[in-house]
Amino acid sequence: MTVENGIIEIKLGEKIMGFKFGTYTFKVIRELTGVDTIEEVFKKLTVSNNAEFIVSFVQSCAIHYAKEKKQDYNFSDMDAAGWIDEMGLVTSRLMITELIKAYTAKNLPAPTTGQLVEQQ
Repeated sequence: MTVENGIIEIKLGEKIMGFKFGTYTFKVIRELTGVDTIEEVFKKLTVSNNAEFIVSFVQSCAIHYAKEKKQDYNFSDMDAAGWIDEMGLVTSRLMITELIKAYTAKNLPAPTTGQLVEQQ
């Protein structure tokens, strides 16, 4: 599984599905879940037994991909859950991990110790 430009494409059934994780994905996640900080998104992705958020994350990545590619879409949470079932737990977790790695490689997280102060 490879990520190119923050995108993963996977064959599901007879269709190639695309998933993109980027800044726009956070907007979609907020609309679907109410989670409105990047830190909270990453925290929810690391909590075990958080299937509801994982489904919303996958749905958001599919919406981001479709909108970027100017494709029609009408993905529901049921669709996203079905894709996860079809991929299997190992592949779906690997996809999420690879998307996050690609994003964080380009967009390093803010320092956890506070704002950097310019030294004089």
